[in-house]
Amino acid sequence: MSQTLGLPIERILLTHAHFDPVASLDALAAQLPGAEVAISARESRFLEGDFSLDSGEHGRRLLGFMRAKTKVTRKLQDGDQIGLLLAISSPGHTPGHFSYLDRSDNSLIAGDSFTTQNGLLAAGVFQWTFPFPALFSWNAELSARSAAKLRGWKPSRLCVGHGKSLASPEAAMDRAIAAAIQQHPGVGAT
Repeated sequence: MSQTLGLPIERILLTHAHFDPVASLDALAAQLPGAEVAISARESRFLEGDFSLDSGEHGRRLLGFMRAKTKVTRKLQDGDQIGLLLAISSPGHTPGHFSYLDRSDNSLIAGDSFTTQNGLLAAGVFQWTFPFPALFSWNAELSARSAAKLRGWKPSRLCVGHGKSLASPEAAMDRAIAAAIQQHPGVGAT
């Protein structure tokens, strides 16, 4: 696309450090010398090979992470601005998962906080059809809380890592959050 627009790619922005968003990071970064590489500060440790949990973090065994040779040049905090994007901490799928709200049109890049392959589901919700979003989510209750937090931004479009984007997603997000809370009642009203 950069050839079509005639603009350089200046940033590589990651939602989390699982193998699927990270597998091509080293090759991509090699093609884009000087591009900023950004991910949450918490998740950046996984790229460096540190798979330890912080004090107070709890969830399922960590699965699906991979180390990268590429060095992170910007470690994001909740609320950081990256161009037109607002960084939003949305842990649960992974300990340091981030989503990004496009301030120009209120589109939400939710990464793996939701999937749309078999209807809209919040990370951590189990259903009997493949893929099983619950299997790769680290903390289902935290995922449900993050889904509710993301819904609070009233996105105009929901863009996910697995499945198609949804326009006007609020009603579908409400149903997905209700299903997550039903499966994980410890979340309570969020």
